[in-house]
Amino acid sequence: MALERYCRDSFGYQRVHNLVNVRFDALFIGLSLTKQAELEKLKADIIEEVKNSGIRIPSDEPYIQKKCAFLLYHLIIAKPFYISGKIDADAKGAKTAYFNANVSVVIVNAVLATCGYQFFPSEDLLRDLTHRLLSRSAMEAVMRASARPIPITRQE
Repeated sequence: MALERYCRDSFGYQRVHNLVNVRFDALFIGLSLTKQAELEKLKADIIEEVKNSGIRIPSDEPYIQKKCAFLLYHLIIAKPFYISGKIDADAKGAKTAYFNANVSVVIVNAVLATCGYQFFPSEDLLRDLTHRLLSRSAMEAVMRASARPIPITRQE
């Protein structure tokens, strides 16, 4: 469910944009330049309206931090990872309580690593991801502040 919602948010605009382009390109065949210009304006108007239709990321190619922020958001909201049983109040129990947040961060780091970035969440952020309802825009701000390029090490 989390991945389905993430895909809708991250790739919904791109899918609609591609569909409109394919359909309109098929209509252009055999039309005069005047009619093609009219259809091109209509296509641009439709694509502009799609940006205001409630699709969460209205961009053909959103940057990786934004995609990862939305992925983290959906994983945190759905809470697909958990440990059943009682959690003790000691320090080990507190870390176990953040299990969903930690696993979600590992998944987001795997995605970020494909572009040479790594996400460094603090203990406070893991607690907030576990116990507070953070918005998509808050996740995006956190991701921009905490995702840094992975340092390249030279091997001799």
